[in-house]
Amino acid sequence: MKMSSVTQQLLEDLVATARAIDPSLAEPMARLVSVSSTVVSMRLLNLVTELSAELSQALPSGRVEVRLTSPDTPELLYIDTSLEAPPSRFDDSEPARLTLRLPQSLKEQAERAAEAGGVSLNTWVVTQLSETLGRRARPSGRYLSGFGKA
Repeated sequence: MKMSSVTQQLLEDLVATARAIDPSLAEPMARLVSVSSTVVSMRLLNLVTELSAELSQALPSGRVEVRLTSPDTPELLYIDTSLEAPPSRFDDSEPARLTLRLPQSLKEQAERAAEAGGVSLNTWVVTQLSETLGRRARPSGRYLSGFGKA
């Protein structure tokens, strides 16, 4: 869903409604509408975000997040929280770097699995290695989660 098309349709409806009530209101409403598209888009995005929070609360597990695939296109994404990495038993203060060479097809499979789990490839690899080694690890780094309001 493109926010700009929904916003434009809504604003056109406001002008048409004003014109139907009184034709002299059409011009002032059109001027008001011309400066309101950004505000209306932000309100619609807030609405989608609030709906995703309500959906998350209604789910028995997991959560729904809003992600912007472009500045104009919000996307609802279901995150299965059972796939998130559990708390770490490792000292994550100093993450180590590793250069890994593997077949392209294996890398693509890992990327698809990470995307399906709603995590980065790095997080997915750390989780898989930790489970294989019989330990539980938390990916290092800084994370931001929650809901923002404009």
